[in-house]
Amino acid sequence: MKTRLNFLLIKSLLIFLILLAGLFVEVRSAYAICFTSEPECDFYNCVKSKQFTCACTWQAQINDYTYEKTGRAAYNNCRTNWGYCNHLYMCWGLGCPCAGGDGGGGVPCGGCSAGGCQGKNVGASCGTGTCKGSANTCAGGGKQCRCVRPCVPGVPGMPTLDPGDGESVRVVSSQATVKWTRPNLATSGELELYPASLRGTAEPCSHELAHCDDDMLALSFTFSYEPVEYYYRVRAINECPGQPKYVGEWAEATFTIVGPITGQVRLDRGNNAQMSGGRCALIGAGALRPGEGSQVVVDGSYSSPVGGGRWDLGLYEVKNVPVGPLPVVLEPGDSKYSCTCPDNCRYIISAPIPQPIWTGLYFFVTDQEVTGEAWFQGVGGNFHADGGNLRVNIPSSCSGVCEPYLITEDDVSGATGAVSYDGGGLDLGDFGMDNISENDDDWQLNTSYEGLQTKYNYFARILEDDPDGIKEWFGGKPADGETGVYKGDGISRISGVDWTIDDETVVVLLVPNNLVIDVNIDVEEGGFLAIISSGDITIGDDVTNVEGVYIADGVINTCELLECGNISGGETVADRQLVLEGIFTGWGGVDLRRDFGTTDNNTNPAEVFVYRPDLQTNAYEYLLRPYFTWEEVAP
Repeated sequence: MKTRLNFLLIKSLLIFLILLAGLFVEVRSAYAICFTSEPECDFYNCVKSKQFTCACTWQAQINDYTYEKTGRAAYNNCRTNWGYCNHLYMCWGLGCPCAGGDGGGGVPCGGCSAGGCQGKNVGASCGTGTCKGSANTCAGGGKQCRCVRPCVPGVPGMPTLDPGDGESVRVVSSQATVKWTRPNLATSGELELYPASLRGTAEPCSHELAHCDDDMLALSFTFSYEPVEYYYRVRAINECPGQPKYVGEWAEATFTIVGPITGQVRLDRGNNAQMSGGRCALIGAGALRPGEGSQVVVDGSYSSPVGGGRWDLGLYEVKNVPVGPLPVVLEPGDSKYSCTCPDNCRYIISAPIPQPIWTGLYFFVTDQEVTGEAWFQGVGGNFHADGGNLRVNIPSSCSGVCEPYLITEDDVSGATGAVSYDGGGLDLGDFGMDNISENDDDWQLNTSYEGLQTKYNYFARILEDDPDGIKEWFGGKPADGETGVYKGDGISRISGVDWTIDDETVVVLLVPNNLVIDVNIDVEEGGFLAIISSGDITIGDDVTNVEGVYIADGVINTCELLECGNISGGETVADRQLVLEGIFTGWGGVDLRRDFGTTDNNTNPAEVFVYRPDLQTNAYEYLLRPYFTWEEVAP
């Protein structure tokens, strides 16, 4: 009896499982809706000898595990052909396919059940029913039975755009997507997308980067971007049978594309990293952070710290970077690190780069301390070399706070100057001619000076006309508020305490011999100091700041010894760097002798020349008078 009972239980269980399996198959078949279309359907009961294509339902969308490829294919087909799947389990677009009886397709209009599509109560039926409250909406006949949305005449509304005007789109998998809403009464519509520079031109849609079509009901568009600003507009259209065509207003916006730049910093002590395809590469190099505070900066405005932890060592991600090309610069936190690749720790690359670290943007550095050559730099002014070349060895290690330009921008005006030379040309060390000036003007002139050589005798002559005469100078600082011309016969050195020329002092010092300046000289705005020598002007080894106008018939030397400026002990760059503000003219040349003698050369100029336009404005009156030579000529 027990055996029979077990048999009956097993038999009942098998019957139950069979019924359950049949029910499950039936349920699965109910999730598909078929209608005559392209012969690409393979979705359970919709095979039909490849006669039908499947539209999606909400259940097919979420049940990817059960239906895997077929369910997802049905969902994607629905999005493409019908618009979207709403929460009522039905695919809505231009209409709702009536899926009564055997699932649609082969059922005439009159044969559809009045309970709704697919047996779901969505208020839609064919034959004698209604669809969304309209009158009889049975469309087609024979094997194309469906109920359509009611068509109401009128002008459709305006779509809402995403992104809106002035906003941005983030890159995903190297593509960008714009979206919009479907307004009321829209039965179709138009989309136009193209570079913003084409806006207002005759035929923007004919451009190779343009996308223009009537696929407004897709509600989004994904495209491969180019490094430009984009403009797009969308409008809805309402076309009801037997009614005029109603066209809505354009919704329009201009947007930028943004995305991350990712990568890693790696160690390259052997200087083996090589540039390939615009990026540096070296197999097997280990990750590191080149000092605390290291960061990667894009276009001077976007930055990311370089990771120093166990899981993010050397990694960086600069977020929301606009499309390039843009400079991407590594700024090591420790000055002992310098880049082996790319040169100067600087890429110029089309951003963004959203790849993972193993395909991102690598920086390779070395911690081997190498002392580079000494070099000089200008701020906002001009350089000219007559009768020879102009060479400044800007090191490749100059990046970040160190600005790798011959002439940087003036802090107040933002201006930079020009460089001119006659002879051998211009040499910027590890950089090219696009690093002449920080603002990218990069003005250079290959020319010689053909004007009057305004040397000591020239100025001594024109200053003789000063009605106040020329006073004697004994080598000390002029008194505050003093105005006039002084001559220092036999004065060969300025020493003692540092000078400050206040804003009421306007003085010219004529020195008919060589002169050594062994004090710091500060000239306040509003004041003026000019020192004009018939020989050389030499700046003392311990002097760090000289301001004013300095003109020498011979050479201007930045050290008294053949070399000075070596940093030692607890000294810093500020203790040895020479800052020269004003106008410095050596008719016999300028001999730049400063050298830190340490790795500070790699990131700091030894001499800095700063433009001071206020010195021209406040110059001594008779210093600017023209010099005329009068000769009697025959009548």
